Amino acid sequence: MVYVDDLIIMSPKNNTVEKTKNLLRHKFKLEDLVQLRYYFGINFDRASDHMVLSKSAHCWHILKRNGTEQAAYCRTPIVTNIDDLLKNMDFDEAKTYGMADVPYRALVGSLLYLGCHTRPDIPFAVGVLAIFVENPSRLHWEAGKSILLYLDGTLDHGIVFGSVEPVVLQESEVESQSTAYCDSDWAGNVSDRKSTGSYLPLLNGGAVTWKPREQKCSAGSSTQAEYIALSKCVRELRFFRKFMYELGFETDKEVVYEDNQKCMR
Repeated sequence: MVYVDDLIIMSPKNNTVEKTKNLLRHKFKLEDLVQLRYYFGINFDRASDHMVLSKSAHCWHILKRNGTEQAAYCRTPIVTNIDDLLKNMDFDEAKTYGMADVPYRALVGSLLYLGCHTRPDIPFAVGVLAIFVENPSRLHWEAGKSILLYLDGTLDHGIVFGSVEPVVLQESEVESQSTAYCDSDWAGNVSDRKSTGSYLPLLNGGAVTWKPREQKCSAGSSTQAEYIALSKCVRELRFFRKFMYELGFETDKEVVYEDNQKCMR
């Protein structure tokens, strides 16, 4: 994996890694940092039986830039009623007064970047706020600050992968099945009555991808909304299975955890 002049070398065999390093040393001047600790803004905290991927430094930078460090933290990413946020879509000068000088767009952009990497707990809340980047109100700005207060209390949170010895998983250490969680609301958007579905595939106990997204069609029932989300989840799992096969790992089946009784039947 290469990013500008930073390089991660991965292989199940140590001699392959060393051979690659030696080949590169003949062409370039290298600094070998041995164990992976920090890459692309992501901290890799290793223990004997697990590894945690986090972006605590990036979180702290966002908090300091917005002046919310060391404040009383929130227990959830968003405390404002979602319906209240979505109802504030029409231009109202009283609600948007003074928002021209507020860095709302920069805040949403920073949180979106964070949510795409190591924080699957905030993308839904940030996605709601992203709808209003062109015309936010004070209510949306306060909701954004509540996400910051949530991050302030969860700086060390990240994605945990178990069994990191050796660093690259051996075939025997990979479960014989792919696992994912899937869910959807029904007509949760009060402005257009569309549903929002989400899925979360796991590898070795850690999330590998996540996507809360509003569905393009209006579902006629909660079962239909769940089916749409389930379809997207299964397609993602199928892609993930093929990708793992190319890496040399095979899975026997895909297991999706779903809470809609009619979907499960």
